[in-house]
Amino acid sequence: MLTLAALLCALAATGLLYGRWKGLIASRWVVGAGWITVLISCTLFATAWGVEFGVIYGVCAVAITAWLWTAIEAEAYVQKHPVDRARWPRSSVATFLSAASTFVMAILLTGVASVLVTLVLTRLVSGPTVDRMTLAVLVAPTLWGIAMVWALAAPRTARWAIPVASGVAALTLANP
Repeated sequence: MLTLAALLCALAATGLLYGRWKGLIASRWVVGAGWITVLISCTLFATAWGVEFGVIYGVCAVAITAWLWTAIEAEAYVQKHPVDRARWPRSSVATFLSAASTFVMAILLTGVASVLVTLVLTRLVSGPTVDRMTLAVLVAPTLWGIAMVWALAAPRTARWAIPVASGVAALTLANP
C-alpha cells in the first residue's frame, strides 16, 4: 500500500513540476510543493522497501512518471499537428554515414575512452581494492557522460581527442 501511495506521490509531483514548467499552473509555490512531494514519495518508498531500495525506487519512479507526462504531451501535440512527410528532406547515404559516425563517436568511443581512463586512474590510486573499485564505479559513468556531451557539442575537428585519449590510456595500461 505504501508503494502505491509513493507512486501516486511521484506522479503528482512530476505533474506539478511539469505543469508549472509548461505554464499550465501559474502559482510559483507549485515548484516547492512539487519537490516536497518528490521527497514524500522517496520517503514512502524508503519506508516500504528500506533506505537503499527506497531511494532507488523513488528516483526511478520520478523519472518514469516524468516520461509519462512527456509522452502524454507528445501524443496531444501529434494529434493537433499532423506530420506532413512529403516536406521531410530526403535522406542520403552521406547523411546516414554522418549520423552513424556521430553515434559511434558519442556512444561507443566515449565509453571505451572513459573506461580506459578510469582504469588508469584507479591504478594510480593507492589503497584497498574495494576503494579503487568504488572509485571506478563512480568515475567511469561520470567521465562517459562528460565525454558524450563534449563529443556532441565540440566541432568535428576537435573530436580526434577521444580516440587519442583511448590510445594513450590503452598504452599506459599495456606498460605497467
